[in-house]
Amino acid sequence: MPRTRIVDVMDVTADSDRSRTPSARREAWLGWACYAGAIHLQLLALAVVRLGPVVVAAQILLLGVTLASALLSVIHDAGHSEFSDRQWVNVLAAQIAVPMGLWVSQYRAKHRIHHTKANVYAVDESTVPHPLLRVHPQTPLRAWHRFQHLYAPALYALAWIGDLRSQIRFLRTGVAGTASVGTLRSRATSYATEKALTIAVLLPYVLVAGPVRSAAIGVGVMAVASLSAALVLIAGHVNVGLVDTADSTFITRAFTTTAAFSTTSPRTRRMTGGLSHHHVHHLRPHAPRSTFSTLHTELIVP
Repeated sequence: MPRTRIVDVMDVTADSDRSRTPSARREAWLGWACYAGAIHLQLLALAVVRLGPVVVAAQILLLGVTLASALLSVIHDAGHSEFSDRQWVNVLAAQIAVPMGLWVSQYRAKHRIHHTKANVYAVDESTVPHPLLRVHPQTPLRAWHRFQHLYAPALYALAWIGDLRSQIRFLRTGVAGTASVGTLRSRATSYATEKALTIAVLLPYVLVAGPVRSAAIGVGVMAVASLSAALVLIAGHVNVGLVDTADSTFITRAFTTTAAFSTTSPRTRRMTGGLSHHHVHHLRPHAPRSTFSTLHTELIVP
């Protein structure tokens, strides 16, 4: 296993304000502006311009991929409070730029668990995505898992439905990993507020396009976005040999449960929200993504 340089303990927590730099905040807002502009221009085109089915399918594909990239970047940044120390600013920024029904406050709670307990079976929700999928060595092996390479992409495309179920479960129980978050009243207020924001942002497009057309486009876009985002997350966390051990420290877990890919490609880094350097993000959660290639080299000592 690679050895790491000494890492400041404040820099490896999920919400350390001391490790956040002005350049990281500027980077987050610049990314937000680019994604918000691209997504809303595409939503406007789909709502207003009536073209043939082939062109519409291409538009749906493009918007789905854009939303997936925005999810990995903007929603991720909001979960880490990169836009502001005020949580409502992060929620508002995320819901305006990426109006796809995500509950940012729930994502934040789950993501904190993911950072502190990455790939810990059943604690990190990503280790138990669906009974038909086996993405962790501790998951009981079933006969049907030998065929999951055939049907997994279809399930990934339906991940948005799984996320809605996760939201309802969190709303009812408040359980994220081994922690209990908030009260039912506070969760209900947060849930209702964020859903109202999503509706307010999307309503003008729905009124122009019509409910039936909007629903059809929405299902297609969410399928593409879910599949695209899942493939990136799977590449970073579900690989042979990425196994957590009982005696893992925070630092060793960052290396034993994540995989880096396309580490020399700035384009891949931008499109994946920096998750092509997943271990770097876990060790330096508030570092500007523009520094990830350098940190990737510095954090690993031959």
